[in-house]
Amino acid sequence: MKTPLLIVTLFSTGLAASGVEAADDVEGAELLINEIDFGVGYVSDDSWKFGRYNGLYQKGPFLIGDIHSQDINEDGEYWWVRGTNLGLESRYFRLESGTQGKTDFFFEFDQQPNYINNTGETPYLTPGSTQLLLPPGYTYPDVNSVLRPLELSTERQRVGAGLDIKLKNYWSFDVAFRHENKDGIDKTGSSVASPTSTSGVVRLVTGALIPEPIDYETNIVNAAFRYAKDKSQFAIAYQGSTFKNANESLLWQDFYRTTQFGSQSLPPDNQMHQLSLSGGYQMTRQYNLTGMLSVGHSTQDQTFQPYGVNGFGGSLPRDSLDGEVTQTNAQIKFRYRPSRKFRLNAEYRYDDRSNDTPVADWTGVVADGNQTYDYENNPESYSRNQFDLIGNWHIGSITNLRLGYQYDLMYREFASLVEPYNFDTQENKLFAKLKMQPSLAWNLALYSEASDRNLNNFELPPDRATGIIPFYVADRQRGQLGALVEYMPSNSWNFGARAEYNKDEYNEAQLGLVEAETPSFTLDASYHPNKDVSTYVYYTREEMKSSQKGRSTTAGTVATPAWNADFDDSMDTFGLGGKVAGMGKWDMGLDFTYNKSKGKIDVIDLSNAPTNPYPDLKTELASIKLWTQYNRSKNLAYRFYYWYEDYEADNWAVDGLQPDSLIGPLPPLPAPQTPTNYLLTGEDTLDYKVHVVGVSVVYLFP
Repeated sequence: MKTPLLIVTLFSTGLAASGVEAADDVEGAELLINEIDFGVGYVSDDSWKFGRYNGLYQKGPFLIGDIHSQDINEDGEYWWVRGTNLGLESRYFRLESGTQGKTDFFFEFDQQPNYINNTGETPYLTPGSTQLLLPPGYTYPDVNSVLRPLELSTERQRVGAGLDIKLKNYWSFDVAFRHENKDGIDKTGSSVASPTSTSGVVRLVTGALIPEPIDYETNIVNAAFRYAKDKSQFAIAYQGSTFKNANESLLWQDFYRTTQFGSQSLPPDNQMHQLSLSGGYQMTRQYNLTGMLSVGHSTQDQTFQPYGVNGFGGSLPRDSLDGEVTQTNAQIKFRYRPSRKFRLNAEYRYDDRSNDTPVADWTGVVADGNQTYDYENNPESYSRNQFDLIGNWHIGSITNLRLGYQYDLMYREFASLVEPYNFDTQENKLFAKLKMQPSLAWNLALYSEASDRNLNNFELPPDRATGIIPFYVADRQRGQLGALVEYMPSNSWNFGARAEYNKDEYNEAQLGLVEAETPSFTLDASYHPNKDVSTYVYYTREEMKSSQKGRSTTAGTVATPAWNADFDDSMDTFGLGGKVAGMGKWDMGLDFTYNKSKGKIDVIDLSNAPTNPYPDLKTELASIKLWTQYNRSKNLAYRFYYWYEDYEADNWAVDGLQPDSLIGPLPPLPAPQTPTNYLLTGEDTLDYKVHVVGVSVVYLFP
């Protein structure tokens, strides 16, 4: 469910929160009944940020439509239908039907909008097309005179259907198909180099954020035969997917040198097929064994674009990537439980990725300019072995101890025409969790984790002399500490507190990420004196801190470390709410959320040159949702909704930057000035204050 108005109603009240929404069959039991909710709502202001995913982006009325209906007869034949947000672009519908224990069928439709931003501008005539041209008569630098509105949004529509058949002799067969279309306009970055540069260093590069057309089609099929009897289970399954992009490439006219063009390929067509076997066997009450094996094959052979569109570059060594990857995964898990107080789990996982894409020598063209460089593609393959051993002990009547060890070995190889380039990482991890329940009112837990990852046999390629090692393979020490306390003094009250601290250290790093830590804690309480009243309150504080090292280069010469950067992001979230039912014929509820975040960036110039600090990044969100329901009769109710949301953000990377903010003067320039010819799209930070009201009629029937 995507529409917040309906979330307010259905999440806050629940299907059984009100007497009109549930009927007592026997004392202490409730049966769901059929419900149709139809009405109208109103949005006070236009806001793409507010309505980004829910569809409430435009001022004015909208339809509230929701249905939940089901039926089953004495022969086990049933049908079930669920529809939400049927009056909005975030609509969802699902139908299920069949005979219990024999056949099941479903049909599903899901639509999801993504309203990214509607405040951008671009000088190009036809945003959304694959050829972006400037207006006739345009001359640099008169970008502002030809700007036109740019709206960035996409929409996904997904249709699915499936069938599950129970066969004889404990076998079953199920198959499901999903078709998805996604279209719209997003943005992407591109660049064009000077056609007259004679230096090995690219100068006078034009960069631009340009509209990217989105027109994707994805198809996914899942099918499986399954067997289940007594102590054994078995399944053989197939999964296949195809992706097609109606647009192969994007061409755009250089706003700086209008006789030049830039181009780039767009996500290519590809497909994947996978077969898998899985099963389990309960050997005895003490021993259990499960396993899985899968093999997948992926290909991508879309025709290559030429090196460049401005007449530079030679012939390609082949017409397409001819990409081919085989993925093999295996898993085996053994559980041993000799007594009620002890359990031991052992698990082994193997992942292998064999990238058989051919290697070739290429003569690349830099940003569609006249500068070329020679390189070879180096397809990456890897194999990974991971082993886990976990023990659980019940110590006495109030204590449980969980101890575990994990070993992770990953070997990576990059293919080459000369000699493969390879290295490996090894990681050892220990973790523990202690849980105690000293009384029925108290639950306590302490947990910790420590791991050490080592990079072996790594040598920088000749063209990467800056010392950068990817953070996901670099030597790393990781630690975690956490604690949880829950207190329930009575059936009505519940209190909780949780704190956690995570830290990663990259002590060997010469460049890039050096350290990252994320402390957080949460406090919450709830009060539920009876079935008609429930309340909650919570507060969460999260921080994300990291440090980086950086260097600068001039004409290929690597300098000593030139700067350090510290990042400190914090987020505070507070919420409270509740619902009250049974006030005569009235029910009501409230949900309130307040979130505030701040991001700080401190850059230190190690040469002691003056440094201008970055402004803080700030966001603030307050949201309040109110609802009430009048139960006129057993079959009829009226619902009333109110939702207010206030969002503010300060983002120096967006605020005040017009499309031509980074466009510099025409050369030649006196030293040491350099033109900065980068075209932006000039979006604004989407602050908003929006009120939403709604009223609907609810009809309930057996």
